[in-house]
Amino acid sequence: MRTEIVINVGIHETRIAILEDGQVMEILVERPEHERMVGNIYKGVVRSVMP
Repeated sequence: MRTEIVINVGIHETRIAILEDGQVMEILVERPEHERMVGNIYKGVVRSVMP
């Protein structure tokens, strides 16, 4: 399964989409007049997953 995060930042809002295998699983929309929903975003590669 391939997971991607797509971010679009505009003047009035920030849109974040989470895709799995090219299919949208979740969309977040953040506007400056509202409290932030998300924190920092980091890009990385997972090399190992521990149980």
